[in-house]
Amino acid sequence: LLDQYEFEYRDHIEVKGIDGGMDTYLLVGRKADCIPPSITGYNKAGEENAEVL
Repeated sequence: LLDQYEFEYRDHIEVKGIDGGMDTYLLVGRKADCIPPSITGYNKAGEENAEVL
């Protein structure tokens, strides 16, 4: 998930049954795609790229 989405650290919480607790994160959103639209056939809005078709 880390390579596709951006997260923001929120807090460390204690959880029953987990020694030391756990960190919590907020999902901020998707990261910018590293694959050019001409390879996938779709632009960032999810629309078909007419150049490829």
